[in-house]
Amino acid sequence: MKRMMTVVIIGLSSLVVHHADTVAAQTLLAKNTSKYLSNGQWEWTIFVSANAEVVGTIASVEYRLHPTFPNPIQKVTLLGNPERPFGLTAIGWGVFEVGITVTFRDGRLMRLTHMLVFDAGRRDPCTPSISVSRQRYQAISDDRFNGLYVYFGEITLAAFELNSGGVMEPGKPYRVNIVLFTADSRSMGPSGQIKDFKPQRYNDIWTLDVPPSEQRSIQFEYDGLPFLLRAQRPPSSPSTVSVMVCER
Repeated sequence: MKRMMTVVIIGLSSLVVHHADTVAAQTLLAKNTSKYLSNGQWEWTIFVSANAEVVGTIASVEYRLHPTFPNPIQKVTLLGNPERPFGLTAIGWGVFEVGITVTFRDGRLMRLTHMLVFDAGRRDPCTPSISVSRQRYQAISDDRFNGLYVYFGEITLAAFELNSGGVMEPGKPYRVNIVLFTADSRSMGPSGQIKDFKPQRYNDIWTLDVPPSEQRSIQFEYDGLPFLLRAQRPPSSPSTVSVMVCER
């Protein structure tokens, strides 16, 4: 079992101030804590940070999360934990920039942005997310892998099943649109196009079918170690898929 840890990240956030006084602009920041769970998932809490005098003048904080969250706009009106004022906790597997609007009790606004940061003291269990276009493949660029690729495109695979006599025979073909495979990196290069993907041409093959606007995952082994492939098709870009590989 992987060890869990909580880390407070002290990162300055960029500020865009609208009708806010100079003192608040200089002292109000956004920060986040993070805790690794498992399967590439992190629990994180984002909050505003300032002295008690400034925090006492805040009426609410609105956070604008990544559009893949079910409810990406979250408004917090309660102070909550004074060590993490107006905090919002969520679980996810990737970092992104959070837009923040602070509303003061007198109606003034302050806008910030904060890039989530996960514990820099431990290796990220997930590779960076990459985007793959239809009928193209791309290497998983990470020193844990050599010649591991992801292909995005509709293909039909032959299925085989045991009959009542215990003999393998052809079954009903099925369609997939994500293929994780290994190949010789010297001939494949970092990326490329394959209009007619032939699974039999490559080594290890793992397949997945991801409908538009959905996220799916599949477990696989590489060099005897378990990993998880996560694939998501963003609603705004159906002709691409975002993928990352995480340690199990």
